[in-house]
Amino acid sequence: MCVASRTKCISGSAGERFATTLLLELPDDDPITRMISCGHPPPLLLSPGNALTVPSLHPAPPLGITETGPDAYAIDAVS
Repeated sequence: MCVASRTKCISGSAGERFATTLLLELPDDDPITRMISCGHPPPLLLSPGNALTVPSLHPAPPLGITETGPDAYAIDAVS
């Protein structure tokens, strides 16, 4: 079961379960956005007539695939 909206849950036939997640921090007073991607497709930056893919420089595996500690997640900063 997925409890968070915008989280893509995938269930395999062998009972495997994992989720891809993209966590963004969009501060009100700072032009830098911070993100952590766990197997999720990169976000799109949309403006009138234009769409730009924001690459995740340090993607981590989806949640539930491997046992990872805090060191497996890197914060990418985009301005």
